[in-house]
Amino acid sequence: MKSNPNRDVFHAIADPTRRRILQLLVVAGVMTINALAANFSSSRQAVTKHLKILKQAGLVEIRSQGRERLAEPRCAGLKEVFDWARNYERFWNDKLNTLEQYLDRRKEQDRDAKT
Repeated sequence: MKSNPNRDVFHAIADPTRRRILQLLVVAGVMTINALAANFSSSRQAVTKHLKILKQAGLVEIRSQGRERLAEPRCAGLKEVFDWARNYERFWNDKLNTLEQYLDRRKEQDRDAKT
């Protein structure tokens, strides 16, 4: 059975517009669809399509309040991304530590050469 790529968190955050929508929602907490759309040069309909993908991935909740539709972040779904990225944390820490040691040695060599 083929899975729906729209339900994949990685697919959802792959698009810069969707990442910006999430960022706006995290800062604001809750925003109307119109307020969100005002931050983009694309149409409200395009923003709504992006929100649909974020909703399918479990990253946004859409609810109605009177005549307004509100979007609210659900960032718990980003834990999957965090866990995946954490796998590379040791790799990058090792690389950065090696770079730091190299730079320290170079600094010492430069100091020794000047004396």
